[in-house]
Amino acid sequence: MNNTLSLIIGLILTFIILSTVRKIILNIRSKGKFKNININDAVSIYQNNKDVGLIDVRSYGEVQQSGYIKNSINIALDDSKFDEKISKLDKNKEYIVYCASGSRSYMACIRMYKLGFTNINNLTRAGYFQLNSLLK
Repeated sequence: MNNTLSLIIGLILTFIILSTVRKIILNIRSKGKFKNININDAVSIYQNNKDVGLIDVRSYGEVQQSGYIKNSINIALDDSKFDEKISKLDKNKEYIVYCASGSRSYMACIRMYKLGFTNINNLTRAGYFQLNSLLK
């Protein structure tokens, strides 16, 4: 029993450490390129600036299945023409980029930065379902 408990505690601690390291790495890699924001920041930015764009990078199938936020733009990160489609947007406009959980939106923000976008907010530790429920 003690071995099992020790193993469980070890796994929990490993998970906590890896989660913390991942967060630190993501913040270092994004510094100066785009801003990582939480759900409360996203709602505040959106409510205080009606010109901010919402970019949903979930797959087209996910959006079809679970819905979308009014006035959002869906450009799936896995779309082979993602760069081409996203490049048609105003590169100086402010955007909040989201997916289901924050992983794909992070990758989309890196690509947007490389394409010349200047005001990008990456929604982290939340996604479509949380944002949609708070913006209604």
